[in-house]
Amino acid sequence: MAAEEAIAMPRSSGRISSTVVASVAATVLSAVIASPVAAAGPSPGAVVVGGGDDPSIVVEPSAADRALDRWKLRIGAELRAAYEYASRRASPRSVGTAQPDFIAPCGSDCPPDTFVLDSWARQQITWYYCGPAAAQVIINQSRGVVASASDGQSTKTNYRSQSAIGSSMGTNDSTGSSSWMVRSGLNEFADLDASGSDVPFTVVDIASGSDFHWAMVTATYYLRRGAAVPVQMTFSSQHLASWTTSWWNRNQGAIVRHWISVRGYSGMWDGSYAPSLAYTDSAGGYGGQTGNFTSSTRLVFNLNQANSGRIVY
Repeated sequence: MAAEEAIAMPRSSGRISSTVVASVAATVLSAVIASPVAAAGPSPGAVVVGGGDDPSIVVEPSAADRALDRWKLRIGAELRAAYEYASRRASPRSVGTAQPDFIAPCGSDCPPDTFVLDSWARQQITWYYCGPAAAQVIINQSRGVVASASDGQSTKTNYRSQSAIGSSMGTNDSTGSSSWMVRSGLNEFADLDASGSDVPFTVVDIASGSDFHWAMVTATYYLRRGAAVPVQMTFSSQHLASWTTSWWNRNQGAIVRHWISVRGYSGMWDGSYAPSLAYTDSAGGYGGQTGNFTSSTRLVFNLNQANSGRIVY
């Protein structure tokens, strides 16, 4: 399902909010694309394809990064507490009358029910460049580069070309892009001050669906940048809305590792499949489609946990 266009609207805090006309596009961060060989026909056995995060690659974070990770998770917890407090105050009293002053959205400290950044998908330039493509979307967003053209190499509609970002990250056809490669590229090219505070990107381990959802709220609503999310899919698993059934039918032995860029959300985490994420995918011609899409938050969380359980924001 293609995502709807986002309309920028001012909030009382002076920052810019976005509301989707219909549903919000899911998950982040650029898709993991299958190799041309794997895409040509059915795989005889389980074959890992795409340029997504490799769960076996682990880098010990610095003390500064660990402190930033804790701060980001704490911000998510505070946003959740503010939203839940406002929601309780807005619920009907025993006489059935709501308190209008507390109906969400509830001011600058309380996230709205729906928020989407005005960012646009980029086509990955080769089968293993989903990481640079996801990072490019976030870099453009942070730098105020708003263009719907999907060409990742144009220097007129991108802050940096996708090949320059991938080269800086060290993306290659052997390992694709690890979480730490994506983090490196984002910290080199993105505006770290997009929210008004200088906040570097870090690799954060996520264990619960609630933490995942509120990390997405923090990355989009609070930090105004978005998040790069690695996912993993198989023929029998759940699939992102941007990946085609026909490709999976031809590649039933494939294990796809992929990057997407999350740019917004709709609804708050309740454990169901109702809340959704707005995301960009770059996988056109490699098993998926390139564009802005929407998928269930819980589905994206499940696919992230099937991969490394890490996110970059």
